[in-house]
Amino acid sequence: MKQVPFLLKLMMGLSLAAVIGSSLIWFDRQSKLIKMSEQLEAEGDPGKRIELAKGFLKNTAWLDQNVQKKLYVVIAQSHSQLGQGPEMVEGFKSAITIDPKDHNLLNNLAYELAKNKTDLDSAEAYSKRSIDLAKEEFKAKPWDVSQERWDRTKAQTIGNYLDTYGWVYYQKGNYFKALEQLQEAFRFIPEPTIEYHLGLAYYQTGQLDSAITHLADCLAGQVEDPQKAKTDFETVYLARHKNKNGMEDLLTKARDKKTAEEIKADSASAATVIGRPAPEFRLSDLDGTIHKLSDHRGKVVVLDFWATWCQPCKMSLPLVDKAFLASQDKEVLFFAVNLEGTDKKDMVKSFWIRKGYGFPVLMGGMMGNGIDKVYQVSGIPTTFVIDKNGIIKYRHIGYRQNLDQLLLKEIEELLKQ
Repeated sequence: MKQVPFLLKLMMGLSLAAVIGSSLIWFDRQSKLIKMSEQLEAEGDPGKRIELAKGFLKNTAWLDQNVQKKLYVVIAQSHSQLGQGPEMVEGFKSAITIDPKDHNLLNNLAYELAKNKTDLDSAEAYSKRSIDLAKEEFKAKPWDVSQERWDRTKAQTIGNYLDTYGWVYYQKGNYFKALEQLQEAFRFIPEPTIEYHLGLAYYQTGQLDSAITHLADCLAGQVEDPQKAKTDFETVYLARHKNKNGMEDLLTKARDKKTAEEIKADSASAATVIGRPAPEFRLSDLDGTIHKLSDHRGKVVVLDFWATWCQPCKMSLPLVDKAFLASQDKEVLFFAVNLEGTDKKDMVKSFWIRKGYGFPVLMGGMMGNGIDKVYQVSGIPTTFVIDKNGIIKYRHIGYRQNLDQLLLKEIEELLKQ
């Protein structure tokens, strides 16, 4: 056998050592980042969270710019919670300095300034810039993203940014310009807080009937500040009708209409999966135990697709856990299917232990390429209810205030069959 020259052996050895050394450094840094994220997530005191984030920025020079940017956002959002407007602005500006083309950051800063009625000229400029950057980004769809998901993300992003732009004009007292932007925002995404802003713009431009309709409808959903929205609705209603007669009936009708629309939307979007066999899976839980769907025939199975970075998911999980706790003496299994990839397993496990939820987590792969693709999950949270024969009977998309009640009702129906 031909001998490898000593110098070549040495070079190969050094190269291998460098690769191993780089890998060890990478894993060490990933471990530190996970711990950093866990500490920030666990800290409930905004002031202490600010100190933590500043400490990380000061003592970890190896942090890449993306992580630094996120830490500045944590600082900004924590200052916002404390009502410290100038400090919040500086936090956002530091993040924007790192990435001037991050349209989400620009929009967030503009919206915070608008909420606080502070430096509204700068808010207008930031908001306009965020819209321009987002529209430019959405000109070309990536090859690995479905058209449906791309269109939905585009609508949500542009709609929210137009809402900010309209709200800035509202706070500046330019109500007709605000109405124009908010009408367009609502066409993109008919979301409750946008509808609340739209209702106020109608009111300020003298269109009281339209204002009342939109303010009543927004209260049927998850509006940003429900107490203030209710107060504003009452003010507009009294301005129009001079008394409160019929006001509660109007709110009840709005809630009933919202529920009917949600049921109709769920039924329409679920038509491709409801009544079909649930796809088989073989997924491990956080302790490494493998779970197969087919092993649970004869039981009702609830699958909740989620991720730690998804705020609506974190709002839904306590409701799913509530339904789980109420079903422990029944032939029902609950699984939370995480979509963050196996490399996030330790972080997910820490989150789950900290929250104290009772049902197991399954690692479903990275969103877009994991088990979610097989189940046609287009957004999270998404919750499936599967009957004793392995047939998908119900699907819920997004956060629902009454999800626990819906699940319990559906479970009871399937257990009787």
